[in-house]
Amino acid sequence: VFQGQVNWEGHHSTNSKGWLKERWYESNEIILRNGTVSKPIKKVECFDSLRYEPYVVLRWCPHASPSTTEKNQERKKQRPLAPYYDERFYGYGKNKIEMISHLRLLGYQFSILPRGFIVHNPHPESLAKKTWLDVKDYKLHENMD
Repeated sequence: VFQGQVNWEGHHSTNSKGWLKERWYESNEIILRNGTVSKPIKKVECFDSLRYEPYVVLRWCPHASPSTTEKNQERKKQRPLAPYYDERFYGYGKNKIEMISHLRLLGYQFSILPRGFIVHNPHPESLAKKTWLDVKDYKLHENMD
């Protein structure tokens, strides 16, 4: 589990151990209109930390496919469903935390994606991360916390 031992705050709310045991769905079943039985996917009801930084999938564009010129002009007036990424965050540190906090304040709900996963490809630390981790010479943590 990515950073499971060194950054519990960043990923604990996902309950990766439960995910690995295929505990992806709520225990209650619902019957759909067509008679099929379905189980809702697990929601993240409570964040264990304000530093939770899950990987997320968002719909950015409005859910519409206008075909006429009038509808296209109306679509241009619509705002995206997801907020823009704050470009003041660059390099390393706090960017995903800020984005997740922004989504929470907008009322987004978070769920655990079943049967889906991301592979983190290890790589050398960037200069930005080395600077971020250098608490002796830089005050980045202090300034942002």
